[in-house]
Amino acid sequence: LDRPPLPTEFPKQIEDLYKLVSPDKCSQIQSLLLNENHRPIQIALGWFEGTNDCVVGCLIFDRQLDRYTKKGRKDAGFRQGKLPRKLAIARANSSLTLSRVRIDRADFQWLNLRQTSLSRTIQKSKILLFGCGSIGAFVAHQLAAAGVGTIILVDPDIMGWSNTMRHILAGEHVGERKADALATRLRRGFPHLEVVSFSITSNEFLHKHRQLGDDCDLVINLTGDWSSMKECDLWSSSAGQTCLYGWLEPYALAGHVIIVPPGGEDLSSGMTSTGSDRNPVIRFASTLPATKELGCNSYFQEYSFVDMLSTVAAVVETALNSIASLPPESRHVVTIPAPRRLQAFSATIADSWKSLLPMPQSGPVQIDTKWPSP
Repeated sequence: LDRPPLPTEFPKQIEDLYKLVSPDKCSQIQSLLLNENHRPIQIALGWFEGTNDCVVGCLIFDRQLDRYTKKGRKDAGFRQGKLPRKLAIARANSSLTLSRVRIDRADFQWLNLRQTSLSRTIQKSKILLFGCGSIGAFVAHQLAAAGVGTIILVDPDIMGWSNTMRHILAGEHVGERKADALATRLRRGFPHLEVVSFSITSNEFLHKHRQLGDDCDLVINLTGDWSSMKECDLWSSSAGQTCLYGWLEPYALAGHVIIVPPGGEDLSSGMTSTGSDRNPVIRFASTLPATKELGCNSYFQEYSFVDMLSTVAAVVETALNSIASLPPESRHVVTIPAPRRLQAFSATIADSWKSLLPMPQSGPVQIDTKWPSP
């Protein structure tokens, strides 16, 4: 439309519809009306100017299909294909009914009206995500909700019942590849999003599809696997790629987020040769035994998805901030829960971190410092 219609101009009959649209659009609508295979016909009339958009929805359907003959032929009285177009249109108009319908928009511009001014920058961004586990799946969902345009998911694992209480994917996806199932969920939930999934390891992806990674604005590694993180660290250093790493300390009592821009201190500079943080946040009074699953020899650490949400938020916030403006140096964000949760595990905060905490600490804390941490 060339202008927003007044409420009194919203079409009630097909003739009203013709008055609103341009001649060429009118001709297109009439061609649709003449094709009886296109019933009902859904038409959306739009006028777009910034945030003052107007969209009118119409539904056109047959009121009396067999008005002219028992067979319902609109060209009755003429040889097949010889009915004049004007007469065909007139006959179609007399047998069709128009009703107004509600339009629910799902385009990026409309969905992101309530987002920040960074939405356009975020929409054009492409993120490569290694690891679609508990943290990675939540991060992918939040990045999609923030308006990221393209996400590449990489994870070889299969969804199991033991994952469902911490994972955004529920029991309906048990037995499916996590990357593929998450990609399907994101496509359904966020129409603007382009998402690609690879059910392979991160190392295998970098060997086979490195060019896809080179073209991304940000690479996020949430595998928690040192082999994967080290390979990613070496590649990003040579390719000049920005990488973000995230992991949890035991029982999710602390979370770590490292952002390494091109030329910044790499991940390995603050890690041991076996992949442990040189400066962990949590100290335990004694070794806590892991809980053994019933009927098997598998062990696990007790924490819920609620306990890791602060780390998820830190990953997403750091990722979006880096897309908007890269930090000049490598940064380290640490999340620490409220003291009562530390006390439940007889845990304390390491002396090297205490000086960075507000005193007294009464609730969860987030610390932002340079990497490697002091």
